[in-house]
Amino acid sequence: MRYFSILIILFFFDCIASEYQVENSSSPQREVAKKTKSIANEKPTKMDLEVSEWVKNVYRTIQNFTYFEKESYGHSVTVNISIDSVGAISDTEITKSTGNATLEKTAMISIYKSAPFDLSQLSENSLERVKKFKITFLPIANKKGKGVHHSVSD
Repeated sequence: MRYFSILIILFFFDCIASEYQVENSSSPQREVAKKTKSIANEKPTKMDLEVSEWVKNVYRTIQNFTYFEKESYGHSVTVNISIDSVGAISDTEITKSTGNATLEKTAMISIYKSAPFDLSQLSENSLERVKKFKITFLPIANKKGKGVHHSVSD
């Protein structure tokens, strides 16, 4: 039997790599966190807004193709995705996983069924920014057994 669940999809773009939980981390990681926090306090640019809207659309598209099996709950998988200039997937790679084969398969199917991604709303600079990104699938059942939540950071 298939279950809907909370789906957390995190998008990370190549232009910014950040870690917010750096209390016990080395000094370079703390510097990245400080820099990222200062960037987060700046007024968003037009490109930031374009990318943010694109991320929301990609999220909704992938969400429509994502159904988790109950045995996927409590597991996670992160997938690197590369897209070409027309939004077709050029490469995918599972970079982190808790080892649940069902979740890995679900994530890959969801991603490939969602492609090609609509790039029409992006400027040329924004397009370059989203050509490589990561998505993390983390299914968590809620009380009703369905629902969606997502976090986006860029």
